[in-house]
Amino acid sequence: MISLNMSENKFQGKIPDHLCKMRLNLGLTLRYGCDGILCAPGTFNEENGFGSCRPCPKGTGTSYLGSKQCMNFSEQEQLTLLYKRMGGNGWDSKWSSSWNEKNDKCDWYGVECDENGHVISLAIPAYSSQR
Repeated sequence: MISLNMSENKFQGKIPDHLCKMRLNLGLTLRYGCDGILCAPGTFNEENGFGSCRPCPKGTGTSYLGSKQCMNFSEQEQLTLLYKRMGGNGWDSKWSSSWNEKNDKCDWYGVECDENGHVISLAIPAYSSQR
């Protein structure tokens, strides 16, 4: 295999190390490691979504590997990403039933907001990556 273009997909997680060590994408993996396949979370490459990846500007981020741009996320979007990445579907029902994108974040169990609707406190259940 010579070329592997997976940018603009919705991949999350980690690229397998053995792929990062192969000579792919015209040798970009030899120069940039895994970034030669897809930019890591929190980084981007406007042209390809891989290669010479730059950190997102302060206050912005990415949801997926291989992003071509960084985005501003609302507090609710940030909490939703946290919920999904921490296996929220497996949380106790008092959390998982209220942490629903259709509900206002201030109504979610464990989320406390100020009078302007901004999150000021967050309590989440004990988490184990071994679940």
